[in-house]
Amino acid sequence: MSRRDKEDYLLLLEERNRRLAEDPLHTFVPNGASQKAFINSTKPEAWAITANRWGKTRALAYIASRAFREGMEWMGVKTKPSIMSDGTLVYDHAAAIWVSSLDHDHSRDTFQPYIFDNLFRAPGSDEPFIPPREIKRWYADERKTLVGKNGSLMTFKSVEAGRAKYSGSGKDLAVLDEEHPQDIFEEILIRVPAGKRLYIRGGATLLPPEGYVGGVTWLYTEIIQKFLAGNLPDVDVFGGSIYDNPHLEESELQRLEARYPEGPLKRIRLGGEWISGISGARAYPNFAEPIHVSSNIKIRDRWPLCWAMDFNVDPMASIIGQYIPVEAGRYLFYVYDEIVIEGGATPNDSAKEFRRRYPTHSAEIWIYGDATGKRRGQTAKSNYTLVMETMRGYPVEVRQKVPEENPLVRDRVNAVNTALSSSDGFVGVILHPRVIDLKADLNQVVLDKMGQIKKASNNKDPYSRRTHTSDAFGYWIVYE
Repeated sequence: MSRRDKEDYLLLLEERNRRLAEDPLHTFVPNGASQKAFINSTKPEAWAITANRWGKTRALAYIASRAFREGMEWMGVKTKPSIMSDGTLVYDHAAAIWVSSLDHDHSRDTFQPYIFDNLFRAPGSDEPFIPPREIKRWYADERKTLVGKNGSLMTFKSVEAGRAKYSGSGKDLAVLDEEHPQDIFEEILIRVPAGKRLYIRGGATLLPPEGYVGGVTWLYTEIIQKFLAGNLPDVDVFGGSIYDNPHLEESELQRLEARYPEGPLKRIRLGGEWISGISGARAYPNFAEPIHVSSNIKIRDRWPLCWAMDFNVDPMASIIGQYIPVEAGRYLFYVYDEIVIEGGATPNDSAKEFRRRYPTHSAEIWIYGDATGKRRGQTAKSNYTLVMETMRGYPVEVRQKVPEENPLVRDRVNAVNTALSSSDGFVGVILHPRVIDLKADLNQVVLDKMGQIKKASNNKDPYSRRTHTSDAFGYWIVYE
């Protein structure tokens, strides 16, 4: 090496060390042992299920940023190099990443500023983990995608946009801030690139963020309980309390302690305890997936096909099934499919989708649903009139089985629970695994203090997607 080369090398080394000393990704120090273990997990799936203010969002931002800048190797993913003609090994350090929040505002105002300067950083906040020099382009339009000079892609998603927005090609890493609806989580799971494995990193508290209605947390039953039982070998779960965060001032801790009295709320939000956080009693406690979900069911051609509807604007929801007599006075309700259309669909849209999926049947089609759907809407026609117009010309007779008035909510809920499991233990409901929304409803819908089904009108609240398919299911069951 010539003297000039040595001087150039020393200058480059000095510049490298200067950048590392100022690089937030390299100077970041985890809050404690639990956060450090979460960040360094090499399992395909890892969760930080902790108290509020533990530092989940910043830890997730660090993980996403490091994968964006360095690729997936640091997480234990083995990357096969490309071999050049001269035998040189070239490693691809690019990664395809989804970063998902509950709503767009949180993503823009809280999550993104940790990762890069999106012009929404609060004055005096920490420098983002990805410096401008490593960013090729930021698409701030509907794509919400950050492009790295190394070829990495980071796309920001939000639950409020709906499940359909989670379609797309395979990803290397999905980062989830707060508990997502189970159906969206399952949609994310299938985004696996060919020949690779999707890595998931999530952070949540076992209660919905304040301002959201929430429901029964599926993370407790599907992740925590199974993890503690040793049934999830490829999953890591880490806990932590608010007291693990050394950056919180004592006055702030005292304010939060005064806000939450002793009880489950304080134990979860401040202590980070793993107890089933719910904001009400389960509406359908008789439902149990191991008992009520089976792929070994199929439509019987010679029996009427039952189509039950709930005329909500967004999403428009309905389920398809049959009820079959099994013995004197007993029936089995089979649910084969559901039609859930987001984005302000109409009853006509639902009927068109039904005809697309079921162009014919050997017996009648029976329609059930909300009695208020008989009222005239903005088109001067009732919802059922619109459905029947779209179903005109169907190969078999289509009949409505809708009451003049809806039953009491309590009667409908009781009818569903009795069908799920009667007093003598008879199981009268079987769902196909593809019925994702109804399954989520039966697991997560809760009752309010008056014993009515709790609703959420804010479409930013993931719970706003709940109750619609189970309402349709209840109209069907209580009618029969």
